[in-house]
Amino acid sequence: MIARHLWFILLAELAMASIVTETRGSDSQGRKILEAIGLAIRVLRQREAFRGILWVTATLLVTLACLLLGVRFFGPGSLVLQALWLLGVGAISWLLITRLAQPLLFSMQPLYAAREIERHLPGCKNSLINFLDLRASNLHPAVKATVVQRALKDLEGVEVGDLMRDNEPPSHGKWILAAACGLVFLAAGMSKGSMLNRLSDALMPFNPGGLFNRTRISMVEPKTGSGTIRLGQDCLVRILLEGEIPAEGSDLSPELSFWHQEGGPSQKVLFLADKDADGRSIWSAVVHRDQVLQGFWYRVRAGDSTTPNYRMDIRL
Repeated sequence: MIARHLWFILLAELAMASIVTETRGSDSQGRKILEAIGLAIRVLRQREAFRGILWVTATLLVTLACLLLGVRFFGPGSLVLQALWLLGVGAISWLLITRLAQPLLFSMQPLYAAREIERHLPGCKNSLINFLDLRASNLHPAVKATVVQRALKDLEGVEVGDLMRDNEPPSHGKWILAAACGLVFLAAGMSKGSMLNRLSDALMPFNPGGLFNRTRISMVEPKTGSGTIRLGQDCLVRILLEGEIPAEGSDLSPELSFWHQEGGPSQKVLFLADKDADGRSIWSAVVHRDQVLQGFWYRVRAGDSTTPNYRMDIRL
């Protein structure tokens, strides 16, 4: 009886030793799997960040091309141009947050990395996902060891870093190429000054005229640009030019464009150069009383600058 009892104790000790050894081996192999998943997470974050940069670049170029077309067909400061600007800025901001900041600043779930690894391994059937799901459970060590062995077998001979690097050209690269070609096409038909002027109008649709302009326009009369005049009176508009001042009579000399109805045809009046008491360049233009009618909208262009639209009304 004593011998049989000792025999059972010996068998139990051997079984426990086997379980402990198996558990330790399983833990060591589990760490290898976790290291592989960690490497996949790092590569995935780099890949997603790179894709985010491409998305932002493509959207930026497309937005810029649309804005330049908006300036060309709808004019500086138009509502269409402002809407395009808001849409473009909103899209770029959203992409910066979701496509670029998210993979760089926030942690990536191991389950997502495991799915990506399995997606690139046709023979891998949820072994990594099962490993992650069951590694914290209270299963029998032998069952856990089986799960670990299966996951380790699927990863055998696989370079996870090389596997996760997506070398296929992203589809949105076509958008970058198309937008770049469009920008080159738009720039080809414009002089350097005209291109900078349109670029300024495109980037600042709520304040047309102001990023790269060499000529600066300040309203002198009316001081705010808009105003009222008496019925039957000529309308005098005076401006102050600073910076690069165009020659009188040249193509870039100041001119006043006015119209009586939104979207209606415009008429032009040239400015005459003068100097004030301080020697500043003051230019004057007159809209004749016969052209004033019931009031009009106008804007001033000089050199590479254009003012916003102003309104002159009639008072009795």
